[in-house]
Amino acid sequence: MKLLLAAALGASAAGCVTTIRPPSKPADPVDVALIDYGHHASLALPEGGGAVEYAYGEWEWFALNNDAWYRVFPALFWPTGGALGRRALPFPPRGPAEEILVFRVGRAEAGALLERLNARFAARTETPVHNPLVGLTFVPDEVDYCATSNCNSVLAGWLRELGCEVSRPSCFASFRLADE
Repeated sequence: MKLLLAAALGASAAGCVTTIRPPSKPADPVDVALIDYGHHASLALPEGGGAVEYAYGEWEWFALNNDAWYRVFPALFWPTGGALGRRALPFPPRGPAEEILVFRVGRAEAGALLERLNARFAARTETPVHNPLVGLTFVPDEVDYCATSNCNSVLAGWLRELGCEVSRPSCFASFRLADE
């Protein structure tokens, strides 16, 4: 059943590429990375000599691996708990991703987004949950998860905060950099 659902979602996503156009001349540029895992994407922001990867998803599904087929419907069709995940990475990121898109943005914008995400993660008083299957540590997020506020649309919002133009609402993890 999971395979059938994945095939249906994959077929509906075909041709739905979200184009990212980074700022053309960012002030004091710094590299960031969008990490595309195929079904999910996340953002790596520079910190120290490495990076911090941030990801957003549905709490039960993404943080707790409660991914039974029948959980798709509540996760998409009404608000459920969101999860904010993070981990430290080397930069540029390496690993089991379908694609890693590295591009330049302004250092001030990247620093401000990282500071805001770090504060949002630290503000949660719940004990963080580490998910070894995805390698991230999660806290419940203040933003509920639903079809209009999913992992990819939240990521698109982060990209906009970095000064990027994002071509369309991002329902699926299918990101590409715009041709110059």
